[in-house]
Amino acid sequence: FLIFMIIVPTNKTLLEEIRELLRRQGYAYATESTYLDWVRRFVKFSNVQSRIEMLENAEQKVERFLTHLAIKQKVAPSTQNQAFNALLFLHEQVLEISIKNENIQALRAKKKIHVAIVLTQEEVAIVIYNMKGVYRLMLSLMYGCGLRIKDIDFGFDNIYIFDSKSQSDRTLPLPNKIKDELKLHIDDVCRTHTQDLNKLLTDPTLIKKYHRTHLGILMPLICYKMGLIFDPFKSYLDIRIFPLR
Repeated sequence: FLIFMIIVPTNKTLLEEIRELLRRQGYAYATESTYLDWVRRFVKFSNVQSRIEMLENAEQKVERFLTHLAIKQKVAPSTQNQAFNALLFLHEQVLEISIKNENIQALRAKKKIHVAIVLTQEEVAIVIYNMKGVYRLMLSLMYGCGLRIKDIDFGFDNIYIFDSKSQSDRTLPLPNKIKDELKLHIDDVCRTHTQDLNKLLTDPTLIKKYHRTHLGILMPLICYKMGLIFDPFKSYLDIRIFPLR
């Protein structure tokens, strides 16, 4: 029989508890950082010193903070929604009180209306011509195939697009002008990915902390995902698991 002992430290701070819960539920590192930042700002704005104070009139505190963001900070609607999601996680997952069904009467941030600016083919060609490196490759791919690219098939010279604006899947021909350059870039990304994986599987501190056979699942093994192909970072390791040295 396996006996699991759960030890709950009593000296955890609110942020430490939120961070641990986010990681346990598999949230992305960017989401973790964003949620923690919003909780810090909320606590500072509300001037609360304890969890008991935070529970008192919780709905009104959330309303005042969200209204402050819209009126004083003049944030975008998406930013205000992001802050609300962070506070929703704080109250429901950590403080264990529900505010989802409460009628939050916060003033909503106004959505700005932008006039679309469309470039001519000649103007697009000038922009692409004046760009360099991976950014030129990215722009050429987006201009020729759109933003919802999911997979590239070099064998059939196809690009697969899923969940387009018309909610349909389709294939497009891979532009011959960028085929060789794109293939070289993907090969470079895969080499970096392999180097990262080797570091992960041979790091003595991680081998001691985790079983070797479990380390292989800590990193995606597929390079041909568009999010990885044009990732702005040279390394793809999660810094929470494998801190950069």
